[in-house]
Amino acid sequence: HLFLRQLLSAKVIGSIIQELTLCGSADQVPEEHVIECAVELLMSIGHTLESMSAGKIALGQVCGRFKDLKQRVGLDKKPVYGKRIQFAIQDLLEVRAKGWTRKVFSGVAKTKEEIRREQQMDLKAQAMGKDVEVAEKVVAGARPLYIAAKKD
Repeated sequence: HLFLRQLLSAKVIGSIIQELTLCGSADQVPEEHVIECAVELLMSIGHTLESMSAGKIALGQVCGRFKDLKQRVGLDKKPVYGKRIQFAIQDLLEVRAKGWTRKVFSGVAKTKEEIRREQQMDLKAQAMGKDVEVAEKVVAGARPLYIAAKKD
């Protein structure tokens, strides 16, 4: 959040994510919780980080490292990381490939009447040939709108 509010530079964040993923030592493997932290950090700031030249370079190195770590196997021929971490890495790489957009399903409780009305509106929209989105698409790691508005 400090980075998104322009209190930390892209260079500092780049060095942090490179250190978390041990980019400098290809023979070492970071622990699962460290990889999970790095993935969560990039999901929070990825879009903004990639829009800066220093961040784009670091992000390229880290994502290359993630691809390597995801496929890495140990001496016992088993994957180094469990499926949960492998899928977290895969999700990050896919979100980046899609321009940092991801689908978010809102979990707000609705009454039966609200659901019926929403379904009727969706059916009418489909009948008119419009696409009906089930989920909202958000940009992962974008600066908050009130900060982006101040900058312009």
